[in-house]
Amino acid sequence: MLNQMGSIKLLIKNNGNFADVTGRRVILWGAGRNLRPLCYSMQIDSIACVVDSSSSMWQKKVVLLGDEYVIEKPDAIKEYDENCCFIMITSTNSRDEIKKNIHELYGERYLICEKKSDFFRQYTSLQELLYKDPIMVNAIAKGNLSLCLESIENKVLQKIKEYISENLNELAFSPLDGATRVTFLVWQNNVRKYIVHIPVRNYREEYNPSNTRSTAIRYEDRMQLGNLDKLCVYTDDEGIEIEKYAETDCIDWNNEEIVRSALGELRLLHGSNISLQNKWAPIDRVLSNEIFIVQYNGYLPEKLSAHIHYLCFGELSNIGVTSVCHGDVHLDNFAMYKDEIVLIDWEWVGMSDPMWDICMLYSSLKNRTAMRYSLGDFFKIYYGYIPSQQELMRARLTYVLLEYYLYCIFLRKNNCKDEEREKEIWELLRDIRDM
Repeated sequence: MLNQMGSIKLLIKNNGNFADVTGRRVILWGAGRNLRPLCYSMQIDSIACVVDSSSSMWQKKVVLLGDEYVIEKPDAIKEYDENCCFIMITSTNSRDEIKKNIHELYGERYLICEKKSDFFRQYTSLQELLYKDPIMVNAIAKGNLSLCLESIENKVLQKIKEYISENLNELAFSPLDGATRVTFLVWQNNVRKYIVHIPVRNYREEYNPSNTRSTAIRYEDRMQLGNLDKLCVYTDDEGIEIEKYAETDCIDWNNEEIVRSALGELRLLHGSNISLQNKWAPIDRVLSNEIFIVQYNGYLPEKLSAHIHYLCFGELSNIGVTSVCHGDVHLDNFAMYKDEIVLIDWEWVGMSDPMWDICMLYSSLKNRTAMRYSLGDFFKIYYGYIPSQQELMRARLTYVLLEYYLYCIFLRKNNCKDEEREKEIWELLRDIRDM
C-alpha cells in the first residue's frame, strides 16, 4: 500500500512528465461512484483527505479500505503541505472541471494525478512486483496462480530476457489493472516499452456453460489475426503475451477524425476474411453475467431484466456470429502507435455481431467525451451510408442490451443498485417502444 512501499518508487504523470511522489499522502478530489472502486483497485490507503466540488457531498462520510473519512470542501486542501501531498482526481466525467477548479484555487502549487492510469508503482525486479505489490498479489490469488507462481515467474523472466533485454538492470516493472489477466508494464531505461499478460485459471465467463474459450483456442485465434494485431511481440499456447507499449492517453476523442479512424479500424477488422474458432453472441454475455449475479445472491433488477429479455432477446437471438469482432471496444483499448490508431487487448476476439463492437465504442464515447453523435449518425459514419430503419432498430436494440450488460458488470463488481443508471436504461427501452 502507499505508505508501506519502502524503497519502491511511486510515480505520477503530471503535465506530461513523471514526478516521484514516494512518501507523499494523497488528496482525493471527487466523492462519486468511482471513488471506492478506485481506492480498492489501486490499494490507496495513505489518504490525507477527501474533497468534492458539490456542496451536497460535504460532511458526508465515506469508508475507504476500512478507514472513515468526512468529505470536505475543496478549500480544505490548503491545510496540507504541497511537498508532502499530491492530488488525485477520481472523477471521470468531471475531470476537466476539477482541473480548472484546482488551478483557480491553487495554481501550480500541487502535483496532480488526473486519472488512475497516470499512477505507477515502480519495482526494480520482477520478483518484487509479483510478491510484494498488493494489486499483483490480489490478482494472482484471484487467478489461482499462487501455487505455480514460481514456475510462471521463471518462464516470464526467460521471455523478458529473450524478447526485451538480457540486461535486467535497465528494466523496471509496474502493475496494471487487468480485468481477466495478471498484467504489468515493463519500463526500459525509464521509458514505458512493453506490456506483459499472464493468463489466470478462472475467467469471468467461466460460469457460462457454453464457454469454449480454452487457452489453446485463444492462441490459435491470435495467430490467425496476423497483421491485424499490430503490437504483438510474443504469444504462446499457455496464454503468456508480450506486446509493445502504445499510448492510450494521448488520443483526442473529441476530434472527429480520430473517431472516424477508430471506426475504420473496426470496419477493417469486421471485413477481414478470417474465421476464428471462438464464437460468442451478445445475448450469451448478458446471460452469463445475470447467472453469476444470481448464483452469488447479488442484486439483479428483475423487472428491468424481464423487459430486456422480452424486447431484445427475441429480436436479436437470430443474429448470426459471422464477423471477426474485438469484443471489448472501449476507449482504453485503442492506442496510438507510430501516429496510427490501433486496437489493443484482444482477449475477447471471436466471431460475433459487429454491431456489439460499434455500440460499445459509441457508449464509451458518449460517457467519456463531449462528443454527441446520434446513434444513427454514428452508424452512418461506420457504414458510409444512411442506415435503413431495420438496421437502425437493430442498432438501438443492441445498444440498450449493451448498456444493460455494462450495468450487470457494475452490479457483479459492486453489488449495489445504481438508480440513475437503471433510469437511463428504462428511458432507452421506452424510446424503442415509442418508435
